[in-house]
Amino acid sequence: VNCPEAELWLKKVKDAGFAVCIVSNNLPGRAKTIVGEFDVPFIWRAIKPRRRPFRQALSLMELKPNQVAVVGDQIFADILGGNRLGLYAVLVRPIKKQEFVGTRLYR
Repeated sequence: VNCPEAELWLKKVKDAGFAVCIVSNNLPGRAKTIVGEFDVPFIWRAIKPRRRPFRQALSLMELKPNQVAVVGDQIFADILGGNRLGLYAVLVRPIKKQEFVGTRLYR
């Protein structure tokens, strides 16, 4: 993640017993970098806001939609994607201040 705050948050969430699955539009290499040392499942090339990757995450975690929250920094990809399946969604600030111009358009 290269962001101490995000790494600490992920550790606290896992230590508290929550299931975590990373759903990313990135390529496998970038997604693995994001997951880093944490033993969490991840779905890459998700093409969010499609429903399929969120369904895959539910299946991997063996959870129902009413048991899951999507945490993301993009309204179009993350929040809309989660809402399309009835998932609770939390919009957070982006980790990186510099980003691809296409990503900025989705925020």
